[in-house]
Amino acid sequence: MGKLNKQRLDTKTKKPHAKKVCEQALLNEISDLKKQLAEARIYQLSFSEHQHELAKVMQVGFWEWDEINGKVLSYSAQMAEIFDVGEADIHAVLQGLEKFEAMVHPDDLEHYRKHASVELEQDKTYSYEYRIIHRDSSVRYLRKHERGVFDSKGKLISSYGAVHDITESELVLDSLKQSETRYATLFEEMPLGMLEENYSSVKKIVDKLILKGEQDVAGYLKKHPKMLRDMVASTTITSVNQALIDIHEADSKEEFLQEEADIDDWWDTEWINFFADEIAALVGDRHYFEAERIDSKIDGSYFETRSITKVVRGYEDSWERVITIQEEITARKTAEADLIEAKTQAEQANLAKSEFLSSMSHELRTPLNAILGFSQLFQYDRSVGEQHLANATEINRAGKHLMSLIDQILDLSRIEAGEADLSLEPVSLGQVLTDSVNWIAPLAKNREIEVDCDSSKFEDLVVLADSIRLKQVFLNLLTNAVKYNYRSGNVSVNCQHLDNGALRIGISDTGPGLSADKLKELFQPFNRLGAEFSGIEGSGIGLIITRQLLDLMDGKLEIESEPGRGSTFWVHLNPVQNPRKIDAEEPLDLTVTDITPFDIRDTRILVAED
Repeated sequence: MGKLNKQRLDTKTKKPHAKKVCEQALLNEISDLKKQLAEARIYQLSFSEHQHELAKVMQVGFWEWDEINGKVLSYSAQMAEIFDVGEADIHAVLQGLEKFEAMVHPDDLEHYRKHASVELEQDKTYSYEYRIIHRDSSVRYLRKHERGVFDSKGKLISSYGAVHDITESELVLDSLKQSETRYATLFEEMPLGMLEENYSSVKKIVDKLILKGEQDVAGYLKKHPKMLRDMVASTTITSVNQALIDIHEADSKEEFLQEEADIDDWWDTEWINFFADEIAALVGDRHYFEAERIDSKIDGSYFETRSITKVVRGYEDSWERVITIQEEITARKTAEADLIEAKTQAEQANLAKSEFLSSMSHELRTPLNAILGFSQLFQYDRSVGEQHLANATEINRAGKHLMSLIDQILDLSRIEAGEADLSLEPVSLGQVLTDSVNWIAPLAKNREIEVDCDSSKFEDLVVLADSIRLKQVFLNLLTNAVKYNYRSGNVSVNCQHLDNGALRIGISDTGPGLSADKLKELFQPFNRLGAEFSGIEGSGIGLIITRQLLDLMDGKLEIESEPGRGSTFWVHLNPVQNPRKIDAEEPLDLTVTDITPFDIRDTRILVAED
């Protein structure tokens, strides 16, 4: 009894302590749950914010619909932006069928109604696209995804989904479609033959060769023709236009493709070299190959063609698109051959003309020299009357003019025939100009024309030229400047140093000048630009000879002229750097040791002149 009471007493003593322990545990659990709930709310809020931001970036709106009561249950804020309505109006738009359908593009309304009325099935997603019109009349493309929610008995109770604004991607796709359409049209309508092929299998083999260190791809492929043949056979033709089919005179695209596929029928050494060079060129930085070759038509006949092969940009790493443009050039090649033949014949005729002129010039000199000689004799015959003496003087003057024409024609024929021998050496420019001015002084005096040439400006200038031919150049230009000048006019000689180190000597006159049209005809042989009716003697080939002589001396001739303001003829010459002083009057110091001994009986005098 005492023991039992003691146990009861102990039990009563322990109960309050156990109760406290349970309450504390419960409080701790509640605190943990509150903490977890707060964290869950923060996470949910953060998730919602992230979801909202992601939906905004992706332009996606979410919605949920009560199928039983026919009303909208919820929607995301992005729906208002997608449909271009205010947040206060989006509910009415989503709820009211008429307001919503009023936003659908008229051309897509039936399409939208057809898909919107489809009965939803369990575990199935429905997707379709349609267009809407914003308030600013812009058209937007939308893609809608929808799923149904069913109860345990399979009854549809609600639906939910997403609307995605895909306008940007649709516009890009539409632009791409237009581009492809334009390309297809261009490809098909191109008057040149076009072929598009897939070279990806070839590219893989070439990459392996390069990886192994092969530098000469073309050489390697030519040494392995069997390998090259298999590479070419592995390519596939993806497109061919009608122009190429017509070039090969195939009845259809299928016939052309079959002919190309029968590689053993046309494979030979020429094609080995062609494809080896083509593949090697496509490996290069330009991914481009151009060639002229012989090709065959369906009937086996051959024709000449020019082809350009290029890897389409963006496919350089794969060679999936390689385009070849082909042009038949048989007619052009025939015309070129005819042109070359005509050119050869013209050159031969020109050579014959030059030889004829040279021969005739020599033949004409003999009787002409007699005419000049006998006409001069009249000047010493005192028994000849004044009238006969005047006639003889005119005969002599005309004879000299004719001799000058013969000399110029002979000169021109030699230059055109490439027989004009020039000796290029350092020449004193001042000495040549002084001599030339002195030569034309009588002509200038006769026409009362002042020639202004300051020899001191040219005293130390030395050029690389042929002294005789250079003097001929300046004599021609100075004579023209005097002859075609106004009476009592002026001729000046100037010099300029160009930036490239060359010299240019200008001979200017105060004559009538030349128009742009006459300048174009200036170097036409025997065309005197109307001066033949002026009484001024000339042949019309002096300037041609002058320009050709300057070309032979690595110089050039330029003309500046303006009607009413005279003309300037610029002679470009190459100066000699640091020349030794050239003294034209310095006598040659020849001693006996300078002359090779010879027997006077074995020598002949060819020319003796001053």
